[in-house]
Amino acid sequence: MKGKLVMESQKIRSTNEGEYWVSKDIPFGLARWIVTVTTDAKDSAAPVSEFKPVTIKKVDMKLRRIRDNVESELVTE
Repeated sequence: MKGKLVMESQKIRSTNEGEYWVSKDIPFGLARWIVTVTTDAKDSAAPVSEFKPVTIKKVDMKLRRIRDNVESELVTE
């Protein structure tokens, strides 16, 4: 699954992107996720084309090892 959300004001634009991998072979379903948040900035009077990247935050998490007798408080169907 992939998703993207862009929020913008006169000075700041935030782009949030996420990728999620789900598997029935994994006890809790979620096998991997990547989330990227990009923040762009410009002067309030400048045109939209003037947005420039200020920060990029990226998280890439993966399931590496499954132990025996794992329990979850999450409801899975």
